Amino acid sequence: MAKNEKSSTSKSTKQDKSEEPSIWRKIERKLREYQRILTLTRRPSREEFTTIAKVAAIGIIAIGFAGFAIYLGMVIAPQSIKNATSSMQNTTAPIENKTMQTTANAAVTATQSNVTSLIGGPTSNLANSTNLTP
Repeated sequence: MAKNEKSSTSKSTKQDKSEEPSIWRKIERKLREYQRILTLTRRPSREEFTTIAKVAAIGIIAIGFAGFAIYLGMVIAPQSIKNATSSMQNTTAPIENKTMQTTANAAVTATQSNVTSLIGGPTSNLANSTNLTP
């Protein structure tokens, strides 16, 4: 039985090889397809050519504008946002410093009033006489 199995497998591989077209036949088929396409085509008229050229030019311009918009969005916009943020921080810094100074003055005044109330002296003179502004 082993002899029969070997002969059947060798026959199937021979059949597989014969069913596969050779590389030259594949090339020949492709060349026929190309020849058929070339025989069906014709030279475009002047009007057809100008229309195709206009459509292609419009497409190229549209893609160019899209690329430029993406460039602006990815490169220029983050830089301008960064610059705007840094200038905004520069303008808010003096306001923050003034707020901190006012808060410090209020804390000193409250502390002095607490101390004077414990001592029993006048609070208005101490509170008005101390100021932290330079």
